[in-house]
This record gives sequence, structure tokens and C-alpha cells, in this order.
Amino acid sequence: MEDSYFAKTILGQCISKYLNAKKFTDGVEYNSFLVVVIRMLVLIYDELDIITPYKTGSEELLDSNLSKYGFEYENIISFKSALQRYSLNPNPEDYVKIEKLLIDMFAKKKATIDLTDKQIKDFRKLVSSNESENPMIISENFAMTSNPTELIDYFDNAMKENQRTVIAKAKELLNMGAYAALNYTLDDINAMSPDEVDEINKKVYMHFNIKDTAINKKYLLDKAVYDLNHPKPAYSTGNGFVDMLFFLSILVTVILIIVVITIILV
Repeated sequence: MEDSYFAKTILGQCISKYLNAKKFTDGVEYNSFLVVVIRMLVLIYDELDIITPYKTGSEELLDSNLSKYGFEYENIISFKSALQRYSLNPNPEDYVKIEKLLIDMFAKKKATIDLTDKQIKDFRKLVSSNESENPMIISENFAMTSNPTELIDYFDNAMKENQRTVIAKAKELLNMGAYAALNYTLDDINAMSPDEVDEINKKVYMHFNIKDTAINKKYLLDKAVYDLNHPKPAYSTGNGFVDMLFFLSILVTVILIIVVITIILV
């Protein structure tokens, strides 16, 4: 741990302060900007996602956890760099950049999973704003931003733009002849939900003795339906060349019989 990334950077110091101050939620340190940054990270991800890399000294694990909702690696680097610069020289540019990157992380999460109103409100309370309930956040907001509503407006817009997109599951339709073999009509299939059709599809494959794990199972099903609707003649071998020889032999036999009968009659 002594030689780890966290021992050499402000991020490690911030996490250490967070762990010490979390028992005193009304204290100054717990509500200071750099500790609030860790509190925001914990709300975006999970406390274990932040604390475990710190305790194991693994920067790689931290980066992996920070990217789990799709937050880009280059932005992770930008976030850590801005935090390091700000710790050495508090300045408005890095302050705003850090806050916006944290908001972007939260927006990525919102676009990936369903969030409750409480989760959104809890995070919003920590965003730098002139309407915060925390006097230290209000004070830093006025000191570090030229527009006191810039960051809260950025957050509200990000919440509107990053709605989770739910794509309706499409029905996976098979050969209609296969459904007909199990006495299902097109109207029956159209009236079913995608999940119900999936269950019927499983029954179809079982009916035609096709394994669900077969790579070419749709081809096998189409062939089985074709064979069902085009039964081979009883005298067919199933081999075109052999069948041709068979019919030629019959033809030759018929011709020979005709010749023999003709000779006898003459």
C-alpha cells in the first residue's frame, strides 16, 4: 500500500479522509469538497467499488470499476488529473471540470440502469449549487463558479437527456409450416408475446427432434418442414442417381417384355 497509486495521489488521501469522516456526517471534513467527491463516487458506483481498490492498492481495479457503466478511460484519466491539480491549487476550471465529470459518470449510470427518484435526489444534493442544503457547498459554489446555477443546470439537463432506452423484444418467428405442424395458425402466433413465442419455438424444435444447441437449427427445421410437405415416393431411395438407375432398369425390363411378347405373337 505504501508504494501504491493511492499513497502517492490525492485520491488516496480523499478516500482516507472519507473513511475517517463518515462517522461524523455533520463535520466540516465530511462536507468538504474533496470528501464530497468521494461521496459522489460512492453514490454513482458502490462503496466497495471505491474502497476495495484503495485497500488493495490497485489503480487498475479502480479504473475498471469507474468504467463499468461505460465511462470512457480517457475521461477517467482526465478526472484523476483534474482532482490532483485542484488539490495542489484550488481553481475554478478544475472545480467545474471535476463536478461535470462526476455528473457525466452518474448520467452514464442512469442511461444503463433504472434509478429511483431518491437516488437521483440524493446525488443532486451533492452537486455544487446555490440551492444546496449544505452551506459549505453553497460557499464553494459561489467561490468557484462564475454562474451559480451552471453545475445544477448541467446536472438537470443530463438527467433529461440520459433516459434509459428500453428496446422492445422482437418475436423470433420460425417457418410457418413448423407452427402448422403443431396446429398453430398465423393469428395464434401474432397474438402471442415474444416470450410466449419463444416457448412455442422450443416445442417446435423438440417436435422435429432438432437440438436447441444446433448451430444450423433453423436450416434443419426448414428442411424438416419441406420433407414433411414433400414426402418421397415409397419406391424412392432418397438418392437421385440411384433412383435414376432404378427407373432405367424398370424401363429396360418393360422393353424386353414387349419384345418377347412381340416375337411370340409373330
